[in-house]
Formats: sequence, structure tokens, C-alpha cells
Amino acid sequence: VDTRKPDVEVAPASVDFGFAPSGGVALGSFVIRSTGTNDLLIDRIRVEPGDAPFRITTSTPTPERPGALAPGAQASVSLRVELAESATGTVAANVIIETNVLEEKNVLGEPGWVQVPLRAVANLPPVAVAGEDLTVDPWSRVTLDGSLSYDQDDPPDEPLSYRWRLVSTPGGSTTELERARTAFPSFWA
Repeated sequence: VDTRKPDVEVAPASVDFGFAPSGGVALGSFVIRSTGTNDLLIDRIRVEPGDAPFRITTSTPTPERPGALAPGAQASVSLRVELAESATGTVAANVIIETNVLEEKNVLGEPGWVQVPLRAVANLPPVAVAGEDLTVDPWSRVTLDGSLSYDQDDPPDEPLSYRWRLVSTPGGSTTELERARTAFPSFWA
């Protein structure tokens, strides 16, 4: 009688992408470990629900051919979340790993299944409001006003940070933007 048994462990137990840019991509990963005394057979790896914005991008073994892990071996699974440009709030899904483990793991009623919760918070970019157009005399100090800029998220991410830069200047100009990381930068025209 062969008394060896497969077992599985996943680390970390969940993947939190944190803030992910709306209209952009964020990456994450986890590891599947064979912690038993017999080969761990991975029958299937998938994301549920299927229409979630999360995708398995690479894994060793692959999602299509999960394969076997000898006792003590591990497989890395890479993930990505790609959020729509209009996405807001928290998005969640689960990676389901089906294995040959005989005991129930963290999916009730499904022996050998392991669920890895996925979470991301869609983060819309802030809207930069640079203030009114200004016409100034040469050799005068110009102060810009970005204080009406705001974050589109609900609730908004506070506080906003600023990073202004001069895109172009007249030939021969040596002006520099002062306090470029505040809502009120200034320069000499």
C-alpha cells in the first residue's frame, strides 16, 4: 500500500494588486508548492468569473498543461489585471487550481481545489486644472494655479501631488520653474 499523499500550498494566499490604473495594466504573482509526500498533479488553473479583468500570463507549468510537481517542487504563476479606462472601485475574482489532493482545501465541497482571491482597486488619473490663461509683461513673476485640480476616484485619493514642467521657452530664455511640486509654481517671464 502506498501511503504517500500529495498536498498543496499557495503563497501568498491572496494577490492584492493595490491601486491599478484605469485603462492600464498591473502585474502580480503567486507560487504553488507541492508540500506532500507524493507528486502533486495540477489538473487545471483558471480565473473565475471568466469575464473578470484578470488573466494568467505565465505559469510553470502552463495553465493548459499544468502537469505534475514532485514533493518539494514549486511553480510560479504570473497574473495581470487590465482595467477599462472608465473602471472605478474594487474589482475581484479568484484563481481556481484543481489538484489531485484528496482533502478539502479552501473550496467547500471540492477536494483538492485551491482558491486564490484576486483584488485590484481601479484608479482613475487626476484631472489637472492649470488655471486661467495669463498674459504678462516681460520681467514679471508669473504664478500658476493648479489648486482646482481633482481626483476622479470616489472616494478621491488625497492629497494630490503636483509635478509641473516648462514644455518650451523662447530662444535665449534661462527661466526656471520654482516650486514645481506644489499647486502654485512660479517663474520669471
